Amino acid sequence: ASARARAVESLREGTVRAPARVQLAGFEELTPLQEALVAALRSRGSSVAIARPRAEPRGRAVLVRPADERAELELAARWCRRLLLEDSSRRLAVVVTNLAARHAAVRMAFEEELTPAASLLPDAESQRGLFEVSYAPPLRERAVVACAFSLLRMLGADVSAEETSRLLRSPFLAAAEREQHARARFDASLRRRRVSRYPLAWLDEQARAEAARGEDIARLAAITSLLAAEERQLSGGRRASAWCDRFRRVLAAAGWPGERPLSSAEFQTVERFQQFLADFAALDLVSGEIDAAAALYHLESAASEVAFQPEGGSAPVEVMGPLEAAGLEFDAVWIAGMHADAWPQRGQPHPLLPREWQEAHGLPHASAAREHERAARLTAQLLALAPEVVVSAPLEADDHETSSSPLVALPAAALELAPARPLALLLESGQKCVLEALVPDPAPGIEHDRRDAAGRQRGGVRIFADQAACPFRAFARHRLLAAPVEDFDEALDAAERGEFLHTSLEHFWRECRSHRVLAALSAAERKERVARSVAQSAARHLAPRRDLTPLVRRVEERRCVELLDAWLGRELERTPFEIRELESRHVIQRGGVRVEVRIDRVDRLPDGRLVFLDYKSGKKSPSPAWTEQRLEEAQLPLYASSGQDSVAAVAIAALHPKHLGFHGVAAREGILPGIPTYDGAEGEPRGFAELVAFWYQSTLRLAEEFGAGHAAVDPKELRNTCGECDLHALCRIGDRAFLDGGGGDGDGAEPGGTAEGGAP
Repeated sequence: ASARARAVESLREGTVRAPARVQLAGFEELTPLQEALVAALRSRGSSVAIARPRAEPRGRAVLVRPADERAELELAARWCRRLLLEDSSRRLAVVVTNLAARHAAVRMAFEEELTPAASLLPDAESQRGLFEVSYAPPLRERAVVACAFSLLRMLGADVSAEETSRLLRSPFLAAAEREQHARARFDASLRRRRVSRYPLAWLDEQARAEAARGEDIARLAAITSLLAAEERQLSGGRRASAWCDRFRRVLAAAGWPGERPLSSAEFQTVERFQQFLADFAALDLVSGEIDAAAALYHLESAASEVAFQPEGGSAPVEVMGPLEAAGLEFDAVWIAGMHADAWPQRGQPHPLLPREWQEAHGLPHASAAREHERAARLTAQLLALAPEVVVSAPLEADDHETSSSPLVALPAAALELAPARPLALLLESGQKCVLEALVPDPAPGIEHDRRDAAGRQRGGVRIFADQAACPFRAFARHRLLAAPVEDFDEALDAAERGEFLHTSLEHFWRECRSHRVLAALSAAERKERVARSVAQSAARHLAPRRDLTPLVRRVEERRCVELLDAWLGRELERTPFEIRELESRHVIQRGGVRVEVRIDRVDRLPDGRLVFLDYKSGKKSPSPAWTEQRLEEAQLPLYASSGQDSVAAVAIAALHPKHLGFHGVAAREGILPGIPTYDGAEGEPRGFAELVAFWYQSTLRLAEEFGAGHAAVDPKELRNTCGECDLHALCRIGDRAFLDGGGGDGDGAEPGGTAEGGAP
């Protein structure tokens, strides 16, 4: 560790001969040890020259302000594409101030704009050489190496459900392509267990049972059995080299790195990992014997510190960080991320040293003033990289508005560039492909759909909501039975927490059947009844979740008690009522669609009229759009318009601390707190009775569309409807925009694209 300091001392003493001339290049600033080296060289007669990067502008620079960070990267990639089309020999650079944090987004944006053929045809390797991202992530983060570590971690420790899911779908295991669909089904079945961690023995048992039931995962079951057998033989200590040999045998037996041909980058990564294992074996000299867990821990830690970037050919577009770019020369440069929150970077003093001492000695990142001075110097160097420079600062970053950096006082410019048209570029690139035109064809009607014994359509009232949001969503969910896989969540998710609240309220109101009984309770009695109801509900919803700790269950119960007690305070503000129905189920037929509807609660007022309530516990404030032609919130309108007794009010009961209360419509003011008399605005149904009739016609129209097989990919609102949907891979609305080059609807929707009618 002291070798460099001793070398400087040897130079100073003359025991090492100094060269006649030394030139330093690429040093942004010298460390104290480097300054001591320069002083020692000069003291021994050396001529030391320090090259400084150019800091005078070579041309004109302008500032552009894209909408957000994503739009900024897309615009930079389009700018590069335009310049390459004008002159393919130009050397271009894109400098990104926080490249380490944004490298994945950078790669995605540039692939979409510069290598569309590679995105459409994954084997089109020749299309991938137009840009190079100068960021070397740790070897541990490379997909093929991450798969290897996931396999090895299963030896001797429970692995998270999320990591197991990635492993089951990995292409780097034996028979991954042949068994991919069966493994995906196995993954989905494991997710439905809602278990957060899997012991290897249990996973092996499940895989073998699934294979015995006829699923095509025999090779996967063999891999889990192999790992389970290896796990039983891991006791005792070995040297690092012995563990490396053992790990290699396990990976080879599992078929790692897979049977499909590796890409050039994957092949280089595997080669580097094998070399890394050989290097790690050298720990025998210092480690002695260690157990399997320690060996794997040290192996992963070391792989997390080894940066690795596969070799590639020279690319006309180089994406790099500010320090790498300083001192180079290009034909044109785009500098991204120059907003005030990111540039200058904030000071980050070392947390274990006194801040005043760090500032006094000028330690890197010790103060905002030092970072400002360093950024100003680097900014001048970046603006001198090329005769044509574009600087960008997004208007919004991290969900808040930003201003441009004070270090880039440049004239503003408007830059609008059309997105790539990938299909046209693919055809022009000479790739061999055949295009087939598919004529939009409506789905068949529901006459022959399978139904339950009562003749009810699968899907219930969700059919109406989905048909209103997007006809294809209704078709896919309720006729193709497309369903998302479960997400991993060690706590209760929103749906489970909502069911917990629903059941707790049901228990309470079955005991307390009216406003009169509720009002007769003291505050202490009311809370005691709520706690009893919550405990009954917890026995049903929380007790079966063995992955929930006792502390988490107590917190959930306490939260529910406090929330429901506050809610009942709102119920006390109402006029008298009696509970007529609780969690009741009814079968309703509308336009040939027969569905089951569950109503959370129906109250009867003293005059005999009814109030229909539906509980909502989500964070989003409920604002039911019950006057729109495409009626998404259809449950209460469907039931209220189905020939019931006189309806007085229809409302959402919002059970969330931020918006506790009633949201809906009422025939007159005073029926529910905060809901005035419904009158209807211009273009909407006038009066409450007309609104109920409108609900009938709207739900009838939705039922007729669904029954006739209307399944167009036609989202009601692209941004909101598609943003909340889990069927993008099936409807492929994002692919439509990608192929057409439409670039979305201009509001940052995820995904973007047009939404014309017609079947997918």
